[in-house]
Amino acid sequence: FFKQKTAYEIRLSLVGSEMCIRDRSGMSLDNSSNTTGSFSAYTSRVKNAGGTQQSASLAFKSTSSGYTPEIHLTQRTGAGAQASRLTINQSGNATFAGIVTATQFVPSSNSVTLGGVRNMVINGDFQIDQRNSGAELSITSNNKFSADRWTANNDGFTYYKTQRKNDGDIATTGIEYYMRATVTTAVTLSGSTSQVLENNLEGYTVRQLNLGTSGAKQCTISFWVRSSLTGLFGGALQNINYDRCHPFSYTINSANTWEYKTFTFTTTGFTTGSFNTTNGVGLRLVFSLGNGPGRQGSPDQWHTSTKMGPTGETNLVATNGATLDIAKVQLEVGTQATPFEDVTYEEQFRRCQRYFQVWDDWTHSAQRGLDNNYDGHIIIDTLRIDMRANPTITNIAYGWIANGSSWVDGSNSEAASIHADPSSTYPGRYVKITGVWNWDSNSQSTIAVKFVDTTFSAEL
Repeated sequence: FFKQKTAYEIRLSLVGSEMCIRDRSGMSLDNSSNTTGSFSAYTSRVKNAGGTQQSASLAFKSTSSGYTPEIHLTQRTGAGAQASRLTINQSGNATFAGIVTATQFVPSSNSVTLGGVRNMVINGDFQIDQRNSGAELSITSNNKFSADRWTANNDGFTYYKTQRKNDGDIATTGIEYYMRATVTTAVTLSGSTSQVLENNLEGYTVRQLNLGTSGAKQCTISFWVRSSLTGLFGGALQNINYDRCHPFSYTINSANTWEYKTFTFTTTGFTTGSFNTTNGVGLRLVFSLGNGPGRQGSPDQWHTSTKMGPTGETNLVATNGATLDIAKVQLEVGTQATPFEDVTYEEQFRRCQRYFQVWDDWTHSAQRGLDNNYDGHIIIDTLRIDMRANPTITNIAYGWIANGSSWVDGSNSEAASIHADPSSTYPGRYVKITGVWNWDSNSQSTIAVKFVDTTFSAEL
């Protein structure tokens, strides 16, 4: 019979039909000397008929002078090296070497976002840059977008420039794209003044956090960062009215080196205050380049006044030529930072088009209006995807094609007017183009309308 012990060792030898089993009492492991290394607490060994020994060990590995224990399940066949199959670190995160199969995966309700999408930051990987295509941008107003969804919120301008770059350290960050801010004119910030990069998150996106209610949830931000300076840096989450603001902080330890940072907004959301949950600004996410003392606050709580960064932060804009690079920005529900949620270019582009679209080289046949009293044409088309709201439309160049001839520039004529949403039932869905029928000298000869570069903006 078998006598149960807290730990045991089995040795199996095939000698005829005889199997030998040896019990062993439990054993304890003492690493009080704080020696870094791997210590086996339990090992099971089996020798097959051919004499090859196989073993599986449960080892407790100390990776930093005994202070960060990890549990390792390893496997070895014959004289081969121990192969790690499962690692569990001190945070409870598990890493498997092979395929994980389960009858069901049941995630925590606080770790799943709307539609199975974890990252609430659109274009957090900086793939999309419709306006600049990677060119440098001098920040001369708060209406400038450094990349899709990424704008500025500054008191004073021309202190820095931005650029969506594509020469990232893929081996480290896992992606070539990142955003760089470069100080061009040093400035000392005082009082309640700020220089920040900003990504406005729609209310529909962040409503799952239940902010402003008793059921408010925590959330965690993670990102890669690199700077020419070292020290304390940060940013903040803010509601639309700036009367609920939660700074976050991180430390850059080595200059010009990519470092991975996470921060959990430690209070369980905020149970009071106004938070938009529809198509307005739900939360503002800002990365600070510098703030006056009046815009700094403790990063361990929500504040009821405007805060853009943590107390004692490094003011990047105080050093001419200083740089700050950020990549793979992710904000998710819960207290655990998970690996960045990679999406395809097509999917990221589609999400950005809810806020901004460019129609390049768009051509549509022109049809005469049904109203006999209106001697002109009407074109109705759908936007690429439904936009957040009726967009602001900017014509850079447009014109017409008459009787199969070449395109005629109409930029400086009354050739066309573009209207958003001819039906108020579906804002942000349709666009209507109207214009005179005889755009050229021949009556009723316009057969098509062409847009060379027209933008539709429904930004927050």
